[in-house]
Amino acid sequence: MLRMMHAMEDIFGHISLNETSFHNRKDLIRLRTEDIELLLALHVPLQIYETELINAFYDHLMSFDFAQELLADPEVRARLQSTQKTYFRRLTAGEYDLDYAKDRIRVGIAHERVGLTTQWYIGSYAVYLELTCHYIAKILSQTPALIEPSINALYKVALLDITLAFDAYMYASHKSIHAARQEVSDKYEDQLNLQQTIDRIQKAFILNASYDSALELLLNELIEFTNSAFGLIGDVLHDENDAPYLKLRALTNIAWNDETRALYESNQANGLEFHNHHNLLGSVMTTGKPVIANSPNSDSRSGGVPEGHPTLNSYLGLPFYHNGNIVGMIGLANAEEGYTEKTVKRLTPILETLESLYEARKLRDQLTETLHENDELRQQNETQIAILLQKSADAIGIINKDMVITECNDAAVKLYGVSSRQDLIGLSPLKISSANQSRESSKNLAKHYISKALTEGYQRFEWLQNTIHGENTPTEVTLTPVIFHGEACIQVVWRDLTEIRAKENRIKQLAYFDELTGLANKNLFSDRVKHLLELSKRFNYTIAVVYLDLVNHEDVKETLGYIAGDDLLHAVARRIASTIRSADTLIRYVFSDDHRNFDIDQRAIDREFDSLARINGEVFALA
Repeated sequence: MLRMMHAMEDIFGHISLNETSFHNRKDLIRLRTEDIELLLALHVPLQIYETELINAFYDHLMSFDFAQELLADPEVRARLQSTQKTYFRRLTAGEYDLDYAKDRIRVGIAHERVGLTTQWYIGSYAVYLELTCHYIAKILSQTPALIEPSINALYKVALLDITLAFDAYMYASHKSIHAARQEVSDKYEDQLNLQQTIDRIQKAFILNASYDSALELLLNELIEFTNSAFGLIGDVLHDENDAPYLKLRALTNIAWNDETRALYESNQANGLEFHNHHNLLGSVMTTGKPVIANSPNSDSRSGGVPEGHPTLNSYLGLPFYHNGNIVGMIGLANAEEGYTEKTVKRLTPILETLESLYEARKLRDQLTETLHENDELRQQNETQIAILLQKSADAIGIINKDMVITECNDAAVKLYGVSSRQDLIGLSPLKISSANQSRESSKNLAKHYISKALTEGYQRFEWLQNTIHGENTPTEVTLTPVIFHGEACIQVVWRDLTEIRAKENRIKQLAYFDELTGLANKNLFSDRVKHLLELSKRFNYTIAVVYLDLVNHEDVKETLGYIAGDDLLHAVARRIASTIRSADTLIRYVFSDDHRNFDIDQRAIDREFDSLARINGEVFALA
């Protein structure tokens, strides 16, 4: 009920429904006092037939599969029939005020939520009106002069109902499109945050001489990324009995007394060890799988916490591997909203990066031990760092202080469409950039960003590049200061945004245009009609909607195949589009009920539609 109230408030605000606007709607359809009086005169007589009418209405609906599924429960059907009586009586009650409008919108919301499409709604309403008109004619059989004006009055109220229900449907469509856009935006933002986190972790491992210092930075990044309160990172080692145990390398300082403070300081110096397998930490080591516990106190795997330890509200344990073997684990605790499998999935790229960095760190540690022995080993270390860069799927290059590319990877070769790395090495990055960015020349802006990277550290921005995809390709650029071949350089990562932009444009295209014909779809149709109605009220002119049904289209598909049927639709769309005026809008509006027959009397078509009439008479040739 509360959800319905919020939806009603949102819709009223969205369509600006108030006493004045609703009165204007009634004026637009010319709902006059005499119409209301005619309906009031029928109010009581129609109640004699309401049960018979509603039963006939539902009998008709039950001949369709959709309604049979929706109304399969007899209790649901009985409840809806009872509600229908109230709805039916209000139709002729004569009180068409703002409360009436709200009630009709409430009905539209209810229909949309149970999956009743606009096509079914209009079709059902048509049957409903047909039955009602039958009983009006029966009641007024002694005064036949009142039948036509009474039915006209009923149709005016029905149109009022339909427009209100359509407002509810259009609002739902607007919300779904907005939700889809927001989902894409959220996913992009999440991916961006994830990549920034990975970039900072890579920087920490590359630039920090101390492995433990790099792990401290990694732990802080993970705590912030998951909104956790504290955590730990440790190596998984094996004792003399080949049993795994955890040796801490990084730990959040949550000491709560002198004893635990001393323990924390000891851990920093020596590394605290955990050999107990009968707790949440041990479960990660023994199973080699992530452990999620959002109620640790009642979890069978939990071994409790030391006295005075901060309350453990939630816990996430993650193993990380190297060459298929578990080499370490991460423990995070007390995230505000707990942990889920989605959390594990979000952290997977970081764990994969950590595995690569673990190998790189091992190589670097081995090389560091002998770097002071001779220049040859120092050169070997530089080579290993270059190999690390080559493992990245992103395009990466090294730029020296003179703004010249001194190293790059194969991904950069692929992005810029050159033959080899040597084609890029020695070039200025400006050679592969567009001459100008949005604000100023590329040259001035590049100097600005490189200067900031050297003095302030990590920089990220968008840049127009000349890539294999063409000129002015949008890319995301990150600059990180590094030491390469003994010199202060900039590591630059180029990430092509073409696919992301294409997906965004694709979502916009699908939201408003039909995928098969390229014509506007019903969402754009709704927007255009609403806009034209506003203009027609303002400038007092008439708009027209012409519905063209493609007769025997199913026969074409069944005899010539679905491809031929699609070609026919596309050809019809192209021909009509070339015939109508530039100010007109051509829409493909797909109905769920394809069994409709329309008899076209071409003699009755007005001269203004002669071009459309000729389309109906011309022959389409399918290759």
